[in-house]
Amino acid sequence: PEEMLNKIYEDKETGFSSIFSGGVTIGIMGIIFMGIINIISGLFKLDLDFLPPLLYFIIIFLPAYYATHMLVFRKDKYVKYFYEFEKKSRIWKRSWAWISLAFLITSIAFFYASMVIRGHLVHS
Repeated sequence: PEEMLNKIYEDKETGFSSIFSGGVTIGIMGIIFMGIINIISGLFKLDLDFLPPLLYFIIIFLPAYYATHMLVFRKDKYVKYFYEFEKKSRIWKRSWAWISLAFLITSIAFFYASMVIRGHLVHS
């Protein structure tokens, strides 16, 4: 049972950690895309509030999914990275964990700032 649980969680192609990482990557890309659309709509004074939320979600996350697929998932690029990552030192891994956290925080801050900018530009 332990071996089966490890495979379910740690398998590089179909394991839970790979699927979860892929979802997080698509989510971050979607947040970045939303930020870009917020800034563009603010610059051009486009009020997108008329869009139904589901349509807005589709408009944002389909391109985010496609971009992530092309950059990360196509031809299993991420699997090669996992194998390379395992060979790296603990210090190197920790450095990249901090860089990843900083990127996540920066992406969220960018999204928040884009909403503020859009609100200011559209409603001014």
